[in-house]
Amino acid sequence: MESLVRDLDAKVTQALATMLVETAPTASELEGGIKSVQEAVSDLDRRLWQLSMQALATPEDRLNQSIAALKEDIFRKQVVLTKCQRQLAQFETLLQATEQANRQSLMNN
Repeated sequence: MESLVRDLDAKVTQALATMLVETAPTASELEGGIKSVQEAVSDLDRRLWQLSMQALATPEDRLNQSIAALKEDIFRKQVVLTKCQRQLAQFETLLQATEQANRQSLMNN
């Protein structure tokens, strides 16, 4: 279970690193990073469902701990996803302003 969470956390961390480490990510790169985070959250949701289906084969206290840990991890990933979406919106606003300034500059020349 812990390795599952570590594996998914590594995937999300890698997606975020790819998206944020570059000095000037494009909108499509940010969207790709957000999509990766969304896929990781969906994967966590699926695995949480699988764990809940295994409830009969697993002692209740261990299962509850695993479910609680996954829910907490999903929540953290959703917080990161929300931050990424805000950053993408800011980037798109900046991109639009830059494009408008470039058009204005071309018209003035």
